[in-house]
Order: sequence, then C-alpha cells, then structure tokens
Amino acid sequence: MSKLTAIRGFNDILPTDTAKWRAVESVLTQVLDGYGFSQIRLPMVEETDLFARGVGEATDIVEKEMFGVVHGNQNTGKDENEKSFTLRPEGTAGCVRAVVEHNLTRGDTPKLWYMGAMFRYERPQKGRYRQFTQLGVESIGSPLPDADAELIAMTAMMWKCLGIDEHVTLQLNTLGEAHERIAYKTALVEYLTAHFDGLDDDSQRRVSTNPLRVLDSKDEQTQAILLGAPKLSDFLGDESRLHFEQVQNYLHTLGIDFEINEKLVRGLDYYNKTVFEWVTDKLGSQATVCGGGRYDGLVGIVKGKPEQSEPAVGFAMGLERLMLLMETVNPIADTADCDVFVVASENVYMNAVLYANELRTHRPNMRVKMASATSLKSQMKKADKSGAKFTVIIGDDEVANQTVSIKNMATGEQRSFDVDDVFFDFGFIGESLFAQWEEKTGTTLPKRFEEFENFTKEYADFAEGVYLTEDFDKDTVKAWIDQEDGEFVEKIHIFANANGTGSEYAFWQKDDETDLENAPIVVLGDEGGLHVVAQNFDEWLSLLSLDSEIYVDWEEAGFAQMSDEEKEEYGDNPSEFADEYRSWLDEQGLSAIDFDEADKIVQNAQANHGDDFLAWCNQFFDEE
Repeated sequence: MSKLTAIRGFNDILPTDTAKWRAVESVLTQVLDGYGFSQIRLPMVEETDLFARGVGEATDIVEKEMFGVVHGNQNTGKDENEKSFTLRPEGTAGCVRAVVEHNLTRGDTPKLWYMGAMFRYERPQKGRYRQFTQLGVESIGSPLPDADAELIAMTAMMWKCLGIDEHVTLQLNTLGEAHERIAYKTALVEYLTAHFDGLDDDSQRRVSTNPLRVLDSKDEQTQAILLGAPKLSDFLGDESRLHFEQVQNYLHTLGIDFEINEKLVRGLDYYNKTVFEWVTDKLGSQATVCGGGRYDGLVGIVKGKPEQSEPAVGFAMGLERLMLLMETVNPIADTADCDVFVVASENVYMNAVLYANELRTHRPNMRVKMASATSLKSQMKKADKSGAKFTVIIGDDEVANQTVSIKNMATGEQRSFDVDDVFFDFGFIGESLFAQWEEKTGTTLPKRFEEFENFTKEYADFAEGVYLTEDFDKDTVKAWIDQEDGEFVEKIHIFANANGTGSEYAFWQKDDETDLENAPIVVLGDEGGLHVVAQNFDEWLSLLSLDSEIYVDWEEAGFAQMSDEEKEEYGDNPSEFADEYRSWLDEQGLSAIDFDEADKIVQNAQANHGDDFLAWCNQFFDEE
C-alpha cells in the first residue's frame, strides 16, 4: 500500500508557519476594520455560469483553469437540473452574487471583505499554487473616483503596517468604458493581425479571443511588436479621462507614488476604468502582490439585467505570495508554542490541570500549554522545546505549601507564588527594568527606582493594581495615541501598571531632560484621559501608600476613599504587603500619606505642570 501525500499544488501550512500567517492576517484585518469594511463569508462552490458570465468565457481562468465539482455517482459535474458547479477560482463574482441575492445595496453602499481558499488549475511554482488563499475587498455603490483612491490608499496602509512599503510599487492604468474598449480592440486587432507571425503562440491565440491580454505578454519579441501598437488612452472619452485624472489627484494628495502602465489590463473581463497592481522586484517572475480595479458592469451581469448594474471597485491579493514577500524582505520571527508551560509530578498532575484552567480563565490572552502526565523530567524537556517564556512547576512540596514555582526559561531564575495568585506579572522575572532602561530609552531613571524595583520583586502584592512593566518598543504608547512615531511616542515612558482596567503610569520627559529624577509622573487612562498626578517619582511612591487604585477619566484623575457601603459590598482587604511597603517608605526617608494629602500632591502637580502638559499634548490631539 503506497503512502498518501498531498496533491500537487495543494500545500499544507504547518504550525511553525500558521502563527506567522495569523500575524499577517491580523494586521490586514485591523486595517480593514479601520476603514469600516465588514467581513462576508462565501461558499467555495458556485455555479460555473457565474464565472463564465462574470469573469469572461475567453479568460484563461474560465477557459483552462477552473476545477469542476463532481458529486454523487455522476461524473459530469452537473446536477439533475443540468447545472454545472465549480470550485471558486476568484472571489469577486461570488461576493457580487451574494450582494445581489441578499439585496445588500438597498439603501446602502456595502464595503465588504472576505478571505479564503481559491482554486485554479495552473502549473504549480513558487508563489503560485492550485489552492491558494486570497483576501478580497469590494466596495459597491459609488461611481466616484474617491472610492478607487480609498482602496488603493488602504492597500498602501497595509504595506506600511507590514513593513514592506519600500519594496512594492503601484502601477496604474485606465481601461475606459466598454464602448471605448470596443473601438480600441478593433484597432489593436488590426495591428496585431498585421504582425501576427511575429507574436508568440499564446498571443496569437488571444488575438481572436481576448486581444487586450496580448498587452500582458512576457515574450520579448511580442513586447517589441507592441511598442508600435495603438494606445488605449487615445480612444478614451472626456469622462473616462476626467475620472482617471481625479484618481491620480487623490493619490498625489495622499502622498502615494505610482507609475502609469498603459499595458496593464488585468486578466478578467469585468474591469473598466481604473485598474491597478502593486508589484515587486523581489519575487522574480511572480511580481504582482495585489491587483484590482473598477467593475461597474458586473452587478448587472450577475443580476441578468445589465441595464440595472451598479458601480463597484475592488482588489484581491494572494496571501501565499504576500507571505513569500514578507519572508524575503521583512521576515516574521518564529513564535513560541505558548507563553507558559505547566508541568507537575505525576501524583499531583490534576492540581496542575486545575491551575492551568485558572490561568486560562483569568488571563485569556495568555497561551498556556501542558504535557501529558509523564515524568517531571520529560515534561521539562517539552517545556524547553516549546519556547515558553515561563514554566509553572507544581510538585509535592508546592501542593503541601499551596504554592507554585515559576521559572524564567531564559535566565533560569525561579520564584514561588501563592497557588491562588494568578494575576502576578510574569514580566518581573529576569533582567531588571533599571538595568535595561538607559540603553533602551536614552534616559536615566530616578536614583530610588532600583531599590523600589528590588522591593517589588520581593513583595509583589504591596499596592492595589500597581506593578512595574515596560514598554520599550512603545507599543502601548503607540496604541494609546494611534501614531507610530513622533514626539509624544518619544517623550512618554511607561513604567508601571496603574489599575485593574489597564491604565498606565509614565514619566513625561519634559524639556528634553534625559535625567528623569524630577520628571512629572502622568497617567494614561485605559478609556481616555491623560493627567499629571505627581511632580516626581518620590511623590508617586508616596501615593502608592494609599493602597488604592487611581481613577482616570477625560476630566480628571485621582484617588477616592471607599465609603462604608462600598467596603461592606466589596470588602476592605488591604494588599498583602501594604504594611511592608509603608515601612520601606519610612526607610527611604519618605512618608506614607492619607487621601487628603494625596489630593494635595495631585493638585500641586497639576498647578505646576498641568498647563504645560496640556499645551504640549495639544500639539498631538484635537483640543476637544
């Protein structure tokens, strides 16, 4: 019995690669969300006639690349009603069919995207497969050039977010209206017929079936002949010219560079007016990364009533080719199987199962993995192989003491925690913030920071909602301001979590001062609000003695003492090491404070730095 393998051109994507795919897909869908596009999910099988009518019977796809579907005991690919079925070779026709069938254009201009497998019977090669994953985007209902420009701008944003914008080039053309192309085709066929013997075989076939595709030929001799061919631009009317000029004007305004390529026609019959492709010179012959354009007649074709068509524009990209480009110019780092690996002695294995479930319940963004109940040594080997940053170890001693041991797999450092504590910050283990800070940020931390960090390592639960964290890559600041760079990103240095809802404490690097000893402390609210709360690090340390989470909104930030009713309802349980923290403050020559004193600290910070901070922030935000 022979070994079964995948069909040629139908490839597996293995776990080592799927994480990279998901990372890219996440970036793409975030951009789509940002532009207000909604996902639609479409079937893989459609009537063959949808593609014959929509894509074009004379196209390569319909002529020789479609996979028919054979069902039941039949071998014709047709049902009892003599309808033929096909695995979708592209997504636009199916998406338009869904829009028409469900009347999605009634009172609306749908903006849709889809992602999934497409099928074409082509010769498999690098970057081109018989089953491939395609992202498609369709905007239906607007005839205006700004709709064309919006989609092109969205693709440009995708490249920037993926870090490949310097490796792709936008090519642009217009195909005009149908009657203009008919006149052009007549002139082009006449020219090509006069030079027929010099054309390559494929182009000779296309002269009678799809002459515009001859312009796409890669044959050098054919390209030389085409240098003297009529140009489509000479056959365009005023309206087509104006539409194309306006698209170009929008792109100039948006700062998107492009090249005019009059030989760009795309391979599908439904295109008219604007067509575009993003190409790269990094993938050899497979140069097109993304392509699209306007197809104002397709809706009417799918309806069976061409006179009732609606304007539309869209694009598609093959993700295999995009991943190939990413691998070439901006490789995605390998990712670990999990964040945390839980191991346990065989006789207490169920304790580990329960702890892992608690982690998954209370920290859903954390990837937690376990091995089967084998020897502890075997489990540790699997933990090391997984690439996990931390391993939770539960043995007989841990169960007896109701603790767990957490090991940093990079440094080997290991510490114990209460088994009920699933909210500790894994990031505290390893190289200290103090040791990394100056190299990572170009600034110097306050002198007392190192001692404070050492205290928090020994006494993690010392103040409600507060633990040290790092944002050296500035991802949190970038997400907060929704900007990738600039002075705000450079001068706001997050160093601690502020409360249980995700607010953050940060140093404001005022006046380019690199020594943060007297830098004001600000709080970034998780749902908005940005306020100065202390004049320096020492004042902030005193605020923590309240053992109370800070509240933050757009108007103010501060600390509120619980009422008797709130204490009765929620409990008044101090942090485990709150007293130790107050003693540590005293050793440092600082004072624990009450709520009235905390109000004065915040008010003084606002009085001395609030106006300056607001004026500085107004450079980056709308004042409202």
